[in-house]
Amino acid sequence: MKKISVLVMLLLSSNALFSQAQNRIIEELDYEQGLQSISTGPICQDRKGFIWICGIWYQSFVQRYDGYEFVDYSQLLGYFNYMTEDRRGLLWFNSGFTIMDPESERIIRYVPDSTIASKATYKFLEDSGGIMWCAANYGLYKMIPRVQDDEQLKDMIMKQGIGSAFDITVFRLNATDTLANAMYDIYEDSSHRIWAGGLPGLFVYNGVTNEFDRVDADENGKSGLNNQTVYGIVEEDQDVFWLHTGSGFTR
Repeated sequence: MKKISVLVMLLLSSNALFSQAQNRIIEELDYEQGLQSISTGPICQDRKGFIWICGIWYQSFVQRYDGYEFVDYSQLLGYFNYMTEDRRGLLWFNSGFTIMDPESERIIRYVPDSTIASKATYKFLEDSGGIMWCAANYGLYKMIPRVQDDEQLKDMIMKQGIGSAFDITVFRLNATDTLANAMYDIYEDSSHRIWAGGLPGLFVYNGVTNEFDRVDADENGKSGLNNQTVYGIVEEDQDVFWLHTGSGFTR
């Protein structure tokens, strides 16, 4: 009797799960609904619920989806494949520094160093303390807000520019080869440590010295990773990280 009861409970549980799966609504969006390309990159939902979709490197675009239709911003913004929203509701797009206020649709652009040939930026991060970070082709940027009030800072960014709104520090982590400073990812873990990865290897920010310390290399500078180029960083738990490197994944 006990075995029969357990079997009945399992059958009822599986039927309930199957019923839940049947009630899920899956909607596919493609060209017919107005999506510019099925080759999409990052997706971001802003504070108002709009979905922003970027393309990928060889087919980049920017579109906003409101649940009913797509609005294309590619001609207004340019062509990007990464974006993020800060706590003020501003959207940051890669390709130099391109910032959009979605309420007014006003756009500003900032070129950090006109002497650098490549203006490519790869990822933006606003950490838990409100500091903006940027992983770029020419190193890392740390941007500390000059005012604490979000509305005042937003007004400064859009009217006076990033250079007036932030105190900016540039980190170039390859001292021997200025052309090998490309940083691809910037990440904050659950302990609020800032990690960065790129061509020079894997680094963690030292708030005492205001420097990035390399953590993947031995005393001779040789990386312990299967490939020292780090494209992505994800925390599994406090002591375990997954790294996307030039030769796959490392845990």
